[in-house]
Amino acid sequence: LGGCDSLIEELNDRIILPLKITNEHQSLVRASALLSPPKGVLLYGPPGCGKTLIAKALARAAEATFINLQISILTDKWYGESQKLAAAVFSLAEKFQPTIIFIDEIGEDWG
Repeated sequence: LGGCDSLIEELNDRIILPLKITNEHQSLVRASALLSPPKGVLLYGPPGCGKTLIAKALARAAEATFINLQISILTDKWYGESQKLAAAVFSLAEKFQPTIIFIDEIGEDWG
């Protein structure tokens, strides 16, 4: 990803390395919260600036499963269906750990 050197370095330090350490040295991670991977990351910017590309590259570098989820899939007019779909996605992610769930276009539907 050309021109994103500082972003790549930051993502490597905060996400990729902790994920790799978690996979290889479970006991070390339990001893220090600083070595734990983050629970969530927010990538923001205008459409077309490369957020999806960065998330895919991040998953590849971290050797993680990548789930690209369009927010429109989670919005359903029937009561309870959105919760069931979200639960299914997180269940799938748990089975294929480590996983990066990328929820795309969240601002368009939720203002």
